[in-house]
Amino acid sequence: THPEPEPSIQPAGSRAHRELASGLSTPVGFQGGASSADAAVDAVRSAASGHAFLSVSKQGVAGIVQTTGNRDCHLVLPAASAAEAEEAACGALAALGLPARAMVDCGYGAGCTTPQEQAAAAAAVAARVAGGDGRVCGAVLPSYLLQGRQPLAPGGKLTRGMSVAGACLDWGTTEAILREFAVAVTARRAAAPEPLSKKARSS
Repeated sequence: THPEPEPSIQPAGSRAHRELASGLSTPVGFQGGASSADAAVDAVRSAASGHAFLSVSKQGVAGIVQTTGNRDCHLVLPAASAAEAEEAACGALAALGLPARAMVDCGYGAGCTTPQEQAAAAAAVAARVAGGDGRVCGAVLPSYLLQGRQPLAPGGKLTRGMSVAGACLDWGTTEAILREFAVAVTARRAAAPEPLSKKARSS
């Protein structure tokens, strides 16, 4: 009902997806559960390393593909995820020498089933970012043209622009949330110390 989110979210327990993610030149998120993100943490660790596996080339020829690893992978955790679980997951990534960051899914899990709950979850994420929380690297918003969802029944009449899967935020609300995120990110960047690498380049 709506475009595939960017960056993509992949099954944490799938070996094939871990291997493919290790060769992509784009961020990839691995979905974690509300109570535990162990599988997602392991997926991020695995995708950060190089792999060799059987695949098919652009020309349709089977062969062995070798990858160098993708360190731009991250966790995707439900907005309702317990703070302790999120802290433990990010701590596990830090212990592995990987960026301790997570994307918050505002449309997954308990308390995020209606557009109103999704908007409230997004506002909470923006508040965390504005407060300087460096673990938040992004958010997933279930968004479409019109608010809500509609049943998909044989022969039934559908409303153009409304989801037939999960409930979604409407476009106007999405725009307002994105502007709120922009303000929050600006505040976090202003409060954060200047990166060491930037200081070195300017000196």
